[in-house]
Amino acid sequence: MNLSEYIVILLAAGLGKRLWPATRMLPKPSLPMLGQPLCMGMIDQLLAAGAESIHINTSFLAGNLTAEVQGAMVCRHPELTSRLRFWTETPRLETGGAILRIWQDLLAEDPTTALRTKGVLVVSGDLVGDIPLAEMLAAWEQLRFGPAGQRPPEALLV
Repeated sequence: MNLSEYIVILLAAGLGKRLWPATRMLPKPSLPMLGQPLCMGMIDQLLAAGAESIHINTSFLAGNLTAEVQGAMVCRHPELTSRLRFWTETPRLETGGAILRIWQDLLAEDPTTALRTKGVLVVSGDLVGDIPLAEMLAAWEQLRFGPAGQRPPEALLV
């Protein structure tokens, strides 16, 4: 399993109300944890799994989140900073609307792209822990495409 076969979207646009007042100045995914923004653990895992790019959806205090994550990337993975792309919801679109907007904008940028053959992996920006991405995606692909891993022709249109 290689995440290069997926469009990876990291959700980081929430208001973080349950952690208020800590999230008054920084969105939850950028709160410090072990000296780095909370979402960096997931970003590290996605990059290690082969993500070509990570589309980070932002809204609440978007500039603060972007600055924190970009700063952490420069320190941790300076050669990979170009793999992050930030998308700011204006107005707030909620989860489904944000995913659709990123997908539509990517297709509009290059309508002939191979995006139509890629899967979409959506992850939460506030997950903490070692997530078994390879095992989860392998199980999903076996359910969706069968044991041989052959994508049916209709999957190319998704």
